[in-house]
Amino acid sequence: MKPLYHVDFVREADGGYDCGIHLDPSHLIYQAHFPGEPITPGVCILQMSVQILSQVVDAPLKVIRFKNVKFLQILVPGATQDIVWRFRDIRLDGDAVEAQCVLLSGESVIAKLTVLCRKS
Repeated sequence: MKPLYHVDFVREADGGYDCGIHLDPSHLIYQAHFPGEPITPGVCILQMSVQILSQVVDAPLKVIRFKNVKFLQILVPGATQDIVWRFRDIRLDGDAVEAQCVLLSGESVIAKLTVLCRKS
């Protein structure tokens, strides 16, 4: 199966990292969620957060838990705005990794969350 998204850039910004992505609107998941009006499932947003954070810290990660998850708007594939995962307050403690994450589409905040992972 082809990937749901592609990371365009990872760059340091304001004491953290901004990661630009684009979603593949032709991905199979959007045919089911929802036909004619596709939106990105929340569970996919959570999984992408872990995968993208893994690129930021340059280590494979296994999620321990998510905290303070707030979905504020829907994430539509093929939107004309840039999609950016903004990681701030990244804490590394041995094998533990914790980060604050804000997902943006253009100027709109799509989701906010804290992710706690372990390097695997």
